[in-house]
Amino acid sequence: MNSKKVTFLVLSFVLAMLAGSCIKDEIDLDNISTRFYWNPKIGLPLAYGRLTIDDLIESIDSSDNVYEDDNKFLSLIYSSNILSENASDLMKISDQQFNEVLLESQYNLPPFPTQDTIALTRSNKYTFDLVQGAVIDSIRLKTGTMIFNITSSYKYRGILKITVPALIKNKKALEINIDINRSDGMFSYTENIDITGYRLDLEHPNATDNLITYNYTAKLINTGAGVSVGDKIEVDINFNDIAFSSMFGYIGQLQLLNYQSNINIPLFRNVSEPNIQFANPILKIITANSFGVPARIELFNMKTYSEKDDKTVLLGFTPGVNPFYITYPQTIGGTKTDTVAYSRMTTNIDQALAIGPSNFLYGIRSTANPAGKTSNYVTDSSRIKIDMDIELPLDLKTSLLEFSDTLDMDLSGLEENTDKIKSFLIHSSFENGMPVDLNLQVILLNEGYQPVDTLYKTPEQPVIKSATLNQQGRVTGTTKKDIDIVFSKSRIDALQNVRYALVKAGIITSNNGSSYVKFYSDYLLNVNFGIQTELEITEE
Repeated sequence: MNSKKVTFLVLSFVLAMLAGSCIKDEIDLDNISTRFYWNPKIGLPLAYGRLTIDDLIESIDSSDNVYEDDNKFLSLIYSSNILSENASDLMKISDQQFNEVLLESQYNLPPFPTQDTIALTRSNKYTFDLVQGAVIDSIRLKTGTMIFNITSSYKYRGILKITVPALIKNKKALEINIDINRSDGMFSYTENIDITGYRLDLEHPNATDNLITYNYTAKLINTGAGVSVGDKIEVDINFNDIAFSSMFGYIGQLQLLNYQSNINIPLFRNVSEPNIQFANPILKIITANSFGVPARIELFNMKTYSEKDDKTVLLGFTPGVNPFYITYPQTIGGTKTDTVAYSRMTTNIDQALAIGPSNFLYGIRSTANPAGKTSNYVTDSSRIKIDMDIELPLDLKTSLLEFSDTLDMDLSGLEENTDKIKSFLIHSSFENGMPVDLNLQVILLNEGYQPVDTLYKTPEQPVIKSATLNQQGRVTGTTKKDIDIVFSKSRIDALQNVRYALVKAGIITSNNGSSYVKFYSDYLLNVNFGIQTELEITEE
């Protein structure tokens, strides 16, 4: 086997190991030297890379959760978006049906002289059915149809006028006039009226009801026929397919929202031990309310859950902070926004995060008019929008936060290609511009996940000291560390049993994890790798 093939083999093996580490996305393959010599020892600059804080976080979490402020300070934010139903769905108006019987005869009467008339004027009030507890003054109708069905069993002609003073459009009340044009006792008439755009005004004589008034005026002209018991004029009035565009009054203590879900927290997914404390974790509730209604928000069944350890911590609140009230717009079409933030001072959120949760479970509900009756308005599109954020500003401390991951690394084909390799040396150079001590280990495993070797032996395992910090906790200088790792012939031969690589990386904040440090986007870890290979070549 020629030296070029051997060198590519070594490069491939080293790159395979490095590909599993936290710098796998930062190795610049364009910088791998392609100059080869026939010397027994070959030295090559292998690769270099820059690892930013974003890269470090992205290796354990999605970069979509990382946020940077104007000072380059970083936070992790996990969010859930909650929407209430529209008011048009919460306050659906059911079809309404009203019935009125006019001039019902209790007697049989013989024919009497013609030209005499029977006249009637009557008003009646009917209950307009709305959501329970609502006392509504007026409704702007977006759609709706009124259906009038009139029958008369009198053998008289006549006129019937029905007025609904509560239904107004263009300053005119709805009115319908019916010509009773049959005298055979079989009169029947139906009329459909589109009430789109009407305003419906309701009355509340008892302060708790919603009444609509109908006025009836009937005049029957005697045709000389008699009257039978049960003769009558009957009116059926139906409201169908009613939808509102706006509504004014008191909508009652309506439940505007009742929702339960969870927020996924991938940060701790590959953490061996969740040994981390955040200086100021925040649970933030941001509401946008377009109901013209006082409302209360209540959080319930709040807890964190660790799938790895099957642990749960209930989130508690100090008295007076849950539930809370949100403001509401005073003009139609407006929206009021509120933000409520819960910290370690008002919740046990630090304890809830201490288990390294995989999920944050929550329930949230909202009730209208919690203090009782008041003036409200809603539009058909009124709703409450809620953003729930778990904010983890990267101001933290840890005595050892270790991440691990197992990668496929099948080196079974090495045996036939390693006969020319006597040894190789990997040179690692680290320049740490981050405010944490770093350590790295790669454990090579066989098919049964048992250790075959480690990339770094105990004396060689890199513990790269933290960068230097000023009194404000900002990095002011880097620290450097160089490490050489030698793979002898016996170590190389054993690698053919490797099937997996367990990569472990750990961080320790300054002062052995007793001090909080802040992370900024301009912090870097520079890494350089080189390789020196000693070959045994027999010229033929």
